[in-house]
Amino acid sequence: YERQDKINELKSSIADDNSLLAVINSVLDERNNNCHFEETNINTYTSKYCAVKNKLYDISETDNSFTYYMFGGFIIFATIIISNFIFITSRGREITAFYAQQSMSIEKEGIDEITPSVSKASQKIAKGIKKGLNDADRNR
Repeated sequence: YERQDKINELKSSIADDNSLLAVINSVLDERNNNCHFEETNINTYTSKYCAVKNKLYDISETDNSFTYYMFGGFIIFATIIISNFIFITSRGREITAFYAQQSMSIEKEGIDEITPSVSKASQKIAKGIKKGLNDADRNR
């Protein structure tokens, strides 16, 4: 008798499990929207599934997803700005050296062109000063 009781108990447990599986399978069937039945809300798995499904497919329920997108966009933008600042700071010495190297050739050409003119002007100034000093010595 004890064994027969356990067998009957297992049969009823299997029948209960099969009925629950049937409910789960009927809920998971995309053709039927059975989430509004009470049986599906009693079962732990189907109630969670229905809650998620209703949240995903219910357009009337508003959520703040736009806020999350804006916050995520701000974080991405701030990260790009900060990473560019760090990159430019770390490469600042090399960038400065590059600009100096590029401008040196232009400055050297300018100096080479200006040198004869400055030399002639300084020679004339020196001659004028020398002439003025000589005239001053003669008048004494």
